[in-house]
Amino acid sequence: MVLKTIVLMGYNKSNTSEEEYDKEVVPSGKRWKILEVRPYFSRTSKDNEAYIYMRTERIHAFNSLVVDTYKRPYPSDVEIPASVELRLTGKTDGTATTFVVEVVVSEE
Repeated sequence: MVLKTIVLMGYNKSNTSEEEYDKEVVPSGKRWKILEVRPYFSRTSKDNEAYIYMRTERIHAFNSLVVDTYKRPYPSDVEIPASVELRLTGKTDGTATTFVVEVVVSEE
């Protein structure tokens, strides 16, 4: 088991609908188990949200107000098979916002 931190980043200039920012693909012959997710937002608003998808399934959702209030990592136990994309999407209130999500995985 190897621990890795996958960093997914995005910048939304003014889009208020959901937009895809970044993605990472699990290497062929490997499997990732998400252990922890650490979301960060450049600004706080009730309408700033980030989402993590596996294929088309939303596996995590974060609101910047909650993230900024508690400032803690979120545990997880989702397993992602080989060659599957882990995607970061999100939306804002129409004001430029940077999204950074660190995903700690064990690679097997």
